[in-house]
Amino acid sequence: MKRSMSYREQCRAAFAGLSAFCQVDRELHAQFDAALRDFVGGNEKKLSGPRALRYFEWFALERGMDGHGQPPLAAFVALGCPGLAADLRPWMDSLLEAQVEVALVRDLDQEGLDLRLASDESQRRVYWDQDLLRPGAGDTVLGLLVKVPEQEGYVLTDACAQQPGSRVFELFAGEASEQRLAGRIEEELRPRLLDIDRFLVLQGEREPRALSVLEGELGALVRELADDELRAEDISATLRESREPSAAFGPLLDRFAFETELDLDPIRELLLELWARVQIEVMEEGSEQGQAPPQRRVRGEELDGAELLAKIEAAEARGERMLDVLDQIEEELGIAEPEAQEELIPERVDWATEELGSLDALVQEFQWERQQKGMPLSEVELQTLQSFVQHAASAGIREPERISGKHVASFLIRSWQLAGISACLEALARIGRFETWLEDVHSLSFEPDAGELRVALAADEKRMRELETGLGEGASDGAAPLGWHVRERASTGEWILAHAQRELRLEGALPLAVGDLLLGMLREGAAGFAEGVRILPKSLAAYLESAEDEREDE
Repeated sequence: MKRSMSYREQCRAAFAGLSAFCQVDRELHAQFDAALRDFVGGNEKKLSGPRALRYFEWFALERGMDGHGQPPLAAFVALGCPGLAADLRPWMDSLLEAQVEVALVRDLDQEGLDLRLASDESQRRVYWDQDLLRPGAGDTVLGLLVKVPEQEGYVLTDACAQQPGSRVFELFAGEASEQRLAGRIEEELRPRLLDIDRFLVLQGEREPRALSVLEGELGALVRELADDELRAEDISATLRESREPSAAFGPLLDRFAFETELDLDPIRELLLELWARVQIEVMEEGSEQGQAPPQRRVRGEELDGAELLAKIEAAEARGERMLDVLDQIEEELGIAEPEAQEELIPERVDWATEELGSLDALVQEFQWERQQKGMPLSEVELQTLQSFVQHAASAGIREPERISGKHVASFLIRSWQLAGISACLEALARIGRFETWLEDVHSLSFEPDAGELRVALAADEKRMRELETGLGEGASDGAAPLGWHVRERASTGEWILAHAQRELRLEGALPLAVGDLLLGMLREGAAGFAEGVRILPKSLAAYLESAEDEREDE
């Protein structure tokens, strides 16, 4: 190995050899277009810059080869790393063991970074150069950590990224901590390369809008409240001092809910965007965020948010009813006449399920509690839970105890129809974390069959992911996609699938199960499915068939 090559240059040269293998291998090269569609979730033809690097890392190290299940890296190593210089081959072993990490920069010097990993809170020493990243202590880095052969340190690959501050690290660390408590194995505590890419894309979806624009939109909404003393600029000032957005604008959302007919979702989104905008200004000015919750207004009176929160938490620890506590606080502060108590909107939403009990309120509490712990829900997770609440409400269900396996299944099937089994399983995991919190905090749970569905899907997860990546290949026969039910396994070992009066046989090595449903187009000139086939496991397919039977009975 040439001494002039840095560790990162050696790693880059090893990647170049792997890239050349993927380019010249005809089977792999033929998979590029389909893989790109999987990666971007659309028909984008070409990527550039950091995202192109992330795509190649995902293709070579994480995505299973069509029909094989293993990534191209495994095939390259199995073939003896053809064309790669002998002194670079140890890097292939390092790449096989490389891990995707989100990490906090604890310290740095001219030679490298000291990182703390979100997945298990362990430490790593990373060699670096300033051409790749320029983080500061307390910033977050995301990407693939590769161990330097025969050394104790690591390098970050060219596709890595950085985020200012520790917020992103805390988000992933909190998620890993919850998953560890839930009994997840170590490998499941780390994000995938695909997760990192989607997170970074979401982070950069649009440029922040000007504060004046956001305040103008909010001002138009505030006028609906008919409160001459309430101004958008005052709300911005309150948000500026708040570490947690929902703690600051929760009472305002309550007023919109009680006093107007406006849709709360766009108002909540606007307030979140406004909070993010003012926090950007705070960071740009080099100011520190306020540590105490902001002061609030209830009918023109100022309240000390920190004192109020302390009173509520102490009362909760004593087992007192929250409405009684809030009434007592209002009387102590002299902000309400006794006869007007019922008309006042409480300073803090009362989460006690005997008073509110709705799924919507519980999701808000879940979000609020996660934010208080420094582990806010991701935008995708919050959207999933809000959609789940709306889906239940459309069936007239507002209490968690009434959520059955049927309702969970119908929501998951919708996710499956939109984006396949991966989206379905990810939605299930988000709902599962919410239900676990319900049980721990409120001793509430969904109906028993909902838990049974979660167990069944967890058992199906591994084979579903294998089928999703390895079943469909080649062009279709041009016919419309059909639903095929796995009916039985023949004495020859083949799987027999049925659609109406038609029959299809697939190889017995596939990890199918009787009762699975496959939706897709048949492959041209061969017995099998074309690219894009979707698989619904038997546990969900049974609910789908039950729903169809109910519609026929009606």
